[in-house]
Amino acid sequence: FRKMGHCALVVGDFKNGPKYLKKAMDLYKSLGDEDKWLMNVKRLALLYQLTGDYDQSVEYFKIAAKVEEKRRNYNQLQIDYRSIAYNFMLLNDEEEAVHYAKKALDLINSGKTDRIKAKPNWIKIGILGVEFPIWNLGHIGTGESTAAGGFTTDEEIALIYSILGYSALERRSIKEAIKYLEKKLEIYRKREDSIAEAIFLNNIGYLYYLDWDYENA
Repeated sequence: FRKMGHCALVVGDFKNGPKYLKKAMDLYKSLGDEDKWLMNVKRLALLYQLTGDYDQSVEYFKIAAKVEEKRRNYNQLQIDYRSIAYNFMLLNDEEEAVHYAKKALDLINSGKTDRIKAKPNWIKIGILGVEFPIWNLGHIGTGESTAAGGFTTDEEIALIYSILGYSALERRSIKEAIKYLEKKLEIYRKREDSIAEAIFLNNIGYLYYLDWDYENA
């Protein structure tokens, strides 16, 4: 059931995936294997996110976060908080999105999480104007990789700023949204990513335009 659920996640079998993963979770729980149970909890949370069932995704990411908090596994806890924030953003619940995004950012700033750098063989996708690695090519098909692992620390921070900026914009707090976009811009400027820098400068200019600040636009 674990492999069937993993395959369902990879190929987008949203009809059968949840029941496979829930069955795997039940079996691992009965065996007392918390690590594999937790892995399937997170896969189920991600699967619900991909199906657009963001409430269910939040529920299972919160279950995972409670376990990681108890374990003091701050690397994974930060990712859980960011994932919860992202789903709340998709639910247009700006208050909860900001709450969990700041919890994720606080963990990174606390120094309790490891600093992760990019590797050359990662496949990347784009979310909220930022590219992220989603798979290590060497792990595809081995069962070692989940569908959303391997973000660098800078990319985690950039995504958190994106969530905070988007939530600010939804509240019509344009100046706050600009602040977070400028923080994201600085990350990619330091990486000398000219394409990303141009995109973010354009986005910032547009927000200044919306704010009637034509000089800065």
